[in-house]
Amino acid sequence: MDTICHIITKLELGGAQEVALYAASHLDRTRFRSVLMAGPGGMLTEEARRLPGVEIIIVPSLGRRIHAFSDLLAFVQLLGLLRRLKPAIVHTHSSKAGIVGRWAAWCAGVPLILHTVHGYGITPAQPCLVQRLFTLLERITGWITTHWVTVAESDARKGRQWGLFTTNVSVIRPGIDGSPFRQPLLPAERKRLRDLGPAATGVVRLESAQIHEHDDAAAHERSQRILPGRVMAIALVHAMAAIDVGPHVECRNAPCDVRGAGREAPGQLPVKKLEDVVG
Repeated sequence: MDTICHIITKLELGGAQEVALYAASHLDRTRFRSVLMAGPGGMLTEEARRLPGVEIIIVPSLGRRIHAFSDLLAFVQLLGLLRRLKPAIVHTHSSKAGIVGRWAAWCAGVPLILHTVHGYGITPAQPCLVQRLFTLLERITGWITTHWVTVAESDARKGRQWGLFTTNVSVIRPGIDGSPFRQPLLPAERKRLRDLGPAATGVVRLESAQIHEHDDAAAHERSQRILPGRVMAIALVHAMAAIDVGPHVECRNAPCDVRGAGREAPGQLPVKKLEDVVG
């Protein structure tokens, strides 16, 4: 029985974590041994432990912040685990686990190394030198990557522009079951949408909107004040697509109906319009 190992930086609440948990828990248990490795402290760790047929391994030194000693220790710990498990495939998620995990897998002789991009850890807010360094690191790590997966076409385009990959990439958008959200809107729900900004005839469809500080500092600061309650109000009405904050706010899983909110391109809004969408 072949072992397939997923590696993610931390099992916090987010789209990358949901994708990793889903992928690890939906393997054919008669053919594959499913292993999920993650750093400590995530709020989804206990949920992951309850998944049937998935072996959870916590890697103590694996964390989001860059720290030379901890990152080197995480590499050594992952290398030891992968040499013992001898997986046929290692599939990494998120930036830190993507770099450390892929090199550990390569050094352990894993034949197939996959990486899913859930947004890059390279942002315009970083100094130019840091952006170039991180881009070079991703490009070099791309040499040992068998195949890339992005969850949005924009990430695939950006990766090609940066020289991370050419043809060895697939766009696989994470989806949700939209049937519970296809009921007609109640008058009170329409009023809640109207109060949030878009016209009453426009429906903003969201699955989730987790914004990290490293993604966009200004959006993160504003999200602390407006997103938790207000996005939930929208999600209770119609939840169909996820947004990703970067150079654009991108609607991934379904068309975003944002009449009057200034859509510039199909499925995309400029970041400055985030307030028009959620507040």
